[in-house]
Amino acid sequence: MKILILSTNFPRWQGDTRAPFILGVARALQRMGNQVRVVTMHNPDAALREEMDGVEVRRVRYAPDGRETLQRDAAGIPIAWKRGFKSQALLAAFGLRLTREVLREGRDFDIIHANWSFTAIAARLTTWFHRTPYVVTVHGSDVYKTIVHPFQRWVVRYGLKGAKKVVAVSEDLAKAVKSLGISPEKVEVIGTGISLDEFPFEPNANRKEQIMFVGSLIERKGVNQLLEALTHVQQEVPGCRLLIVGEGVERQHLEQQAEQLGLSGMVTFMGNQSQAEVSRLLRESKVFVLPSIEEGQGVVLVEALASGTPCVGSDVGGIPGVISGVGLLVPPASPTALAEGILRFLKDPDLWQRSSTEGRKRAEEKYDWDVLVRQIVRVYAEVLGNLPPNGVVRVGER
Repeated sequence: MKILILSTNFPRWQGDTRAPFILGVARALQRMGNQVRVVTMHNPDAALREEMDGVEVRRVRYAPDGRETLQRDAAGIPIAWKRGFKSQALLAAFGLRLTREVLREGRDFDIIHANWSFTAIAARLTTWFHRTPYVVTVHGSDVYKTIVHPFQRWVVRYGLKGAKKVVAVSEDLAKAVKSLGISPEKVEVIGTGISLDEFPFEPNANRKEQIMFVGSLIERKGVNQLLEALTHVQQEVPGCRLLIVGEGVERQHLEQQAEQLGLSGMVTFMGNQSQAEVSRLLRESKVFVLPSIEEGQGVVLVEALASGTPCVGSDVGGIPGVISGVGLLVPPASPTALAEGILRFLKDPDLWQRSSTEGRKRAEEKYDWDVLVRQIVRVYAEVLGNLPPNGVVRVGER
């Protein structure tokens, strides 16, 4: 089968942590014998055309040199939209260029898989000119952040309405999709996976007293709450440290907050790191924390589970679906509850060991790409009306 994957975000180079799961699903689809091409937004740091792990990648330019600023951080399209008219104009330019690319190439593929609702608009517009069906995977902020604004809500709904199937990465996100008026029969829930070999299991409980966060430094990630929680944790575990991996518009404010709380010597802002370095740091850390106030799934939780690192996460969005029963869930925006969860893992080695072992087991059973991709292929097959037992859809002449 020939599959065209559309995405607003994609690794800029090998080992980059920008949306590595898009590359992951593309690789897994190719391993099953399918032919895959990815079309994504150009980034000044990336090649216009290349092969990455055998996957053909094309990046769409949308502005002259020096003006392609939509990916200056990894916060996503909803944040770019809020930056004002200039960013909105760039988004429109990218949308038009992406539509042109899909219009030119789409008829050569059996199915189009749009990632994030923004790319679904281009996929739907091109169906006026060719009959290639499309499915959409929504990841979180592309629905949560847009459905509260009437115009953005209409735009997102337009893209999703034309899709043959809409894949949500969590049950909570699926409910949000249905609230847009999308038929429940059209909505599937398939989580985002990882390549397990990139996150080796390290069950050693004698790790550093080190807490870790990975993600965009934006308001909805709740890192300010984690800093507040650390003031409570360090009173009982004075030697503990916090590693914050990622960049974003809130970094300066968070650094100032850490200094004001007297945590400067206990918190390290590491900026963006490679996938390999994130994997290494996870294996060194005692606890991983995701204190989001809103989250589609949180693929980094899966990376932590695979590494044997117990997780504490907010009881919101798709987080419970990932760590319930193997990690600790706490109320969102509660530094005290967050601190209590962290301390339970730091102080109870038996709880830590059980969570580490069960977490890896869950990652293997539910989030290995080679498992999840078969669910995705079955969605394709349902759309195309062809479902063989081995999961590899072979489409003849249409």
